[in-house]
Amino acid sequence: MTTKKRDRLSCPLCKDSNPKVARKGVRGDAEEEVYWCTECDIHFLEPPNYDLRDYYRDEYRKNHSSAIGEDLGPKERFDLMRPLMQMRESVFRENIPSGSKVLEVGCSSGFFLDTIRGDYSCYGAEWNPDDAAYVRDELGLPCEEGNLDEIYPGQTFTVIAAYHVLEHVADPMEWIRVAKSRLIGGGWLCLEVPNIDNALLSIYNAPGFSDFYYRKPHLTYFNMPSLAKALGLNGFEARVALHEPYSLTNHMNWVLNGSPQANAQTAQLSPAPVPLDHPAAGVMNRWFTRIDREYKVLLDTMKATSSLMAVGRKREI
Repeated sequence: MTTKKRDRLSCPLCKDSNPKVARKGVRGDAEEEVYWCTECDIHFLEPPNYDLRDYYRDEYRKNHSSAIGEDLGPKERFDLMRPLMQMRESVFRENIPSGSKVLEVGCSSGFFLDTIRGDYSCYGAEWNPDDAAYVRDELGLPCEEGNLDEIYPGQTFTVIAAYHVLEHVADPMEWIRVAKSRLIGGGWLCLEVPNIDNALLSIYNAPGFSDFYYRKPHLTYFNMPSLAKALGLNGFEARVALHEPYSLTNHMNWVLNGSPQANAQTAQLSPAPVPLDHPAAGVMNRWFTRIDREYKVLLDTMKATSSLMAVGRKREI
């Protein structure tokens, strides 16, 4: 790695101005450099020179999808992702009392909010106008399309949830500060982000995965300590946990084939390779499910899961 000094380039967390170049090339741009802060142990890209709100409103869905090569509409995205919310819902319910007023930032087509809407007062925020309209018109939930400091003026929330959002913002520390200002005293911030210590990077060095993993929309790459640091420095008592949403089959597909699977459901659901009408289906598929669970426990032990889930509580009561 080489040291690269630029007056305007500094770590998004600690503002150290002497980052190193960790790699060259991200998905869609072979020239983009990824930087590494040795103080915070995060990777990050240069701040974008375009308006992020315009990008997510008009361009993001054209190039990034939960189904490889498919331009999904809001309902298709909802139907694909809704069955994958069990862990996210479980962690949320374990930490957040029922009846809380919840704002999900970057709620997409509302698949998480739909899982909790019966027990919580739910509000959405989404820059993509088609997804925001789906949340309002089809799910019947309020959903605004502005920035976090603009939406629902005059209102505060018991909880702000942002799942796979923080890695997309240009200044994660400022975003957390704004989120904190929209919370009641003792309120919660629930986050989920990719883990830079992902096994496919840190253990397997799977061919092709680095070029797929690093991408222009992901501006900051966290691990457990750096995510906890970002929350702690902004006045949150934080618990950061590991979460592996992807299956052993998905990881082996990357190791053996160097490519992603077709969509999020295929990549995340436990493998059941034996057809259900085969006499051996019950025994064999249960075995694959057990191995998949054991594999995820092993990744958790090594802190090498694909995702991190954090629950931070605002210190000020």
